[in-house]
Amino acid sequence: MSDLAAKVSAVVVDYHADDVLGGCIDSLRRNGIDDVVVVENGAVGSTPPALGDRSVTLVTPGLNLGYGRGVNRGAAATTRTEFLLVSNPDVVVHDGAIAELLAALEEHPNYAIAGPRILRPDGSVYPSHRVFPNMACTRCWRPCGQRTRQLGATALATPTARWTGCRGPAS
Repeated sequence: MSDLAAKVSAVVVDYHADDVLGGCIDSLRRNGIDDVVVVENGAVGSTPPALGDRSVTLVTPGLNLGYGRGVNRGAAATTRTEFLLVSNPDVVVHDGAIAELLAALEEHPNYAIAGPRILRPDGSVYPSHRVFPNMACTRCWRPCGQRTRQLGATALATPTARWTGCRGPAS
């Protein structure tokens, strides 16, 4: 078992992602993650064909829980490693990316979350991170991503203790 495998569990919420789901899981495995939980948020039976012979923990709630509740349900099914990585099914993790996220979290113990820069297939940066909403910034969220930074949060890692501390896997 690699050092990463002992520290990181991954949750992928699937909603009819079809063939791209396999690429996501393969990239997580190449990065040393053994504990992968896939939540089937689409029609019952829609996820297994995309998994092929890949070994994952499959959570089948029988209905679309929504993304957040799907993540919580998946987190509850992990092996409770130190870190939780949450990913969309269409993400392909570059080699070494998870190790870099963990290094940032370990270097800065006051950080609760780390997100990677997300690149489109052509190499351009996908603007996926927005400012954290608060009462002073009620207009920070815009539907077309006009206020974005170049640090993505589609795949992220967070210390598990901090996730459960903010009512994570309870749903």
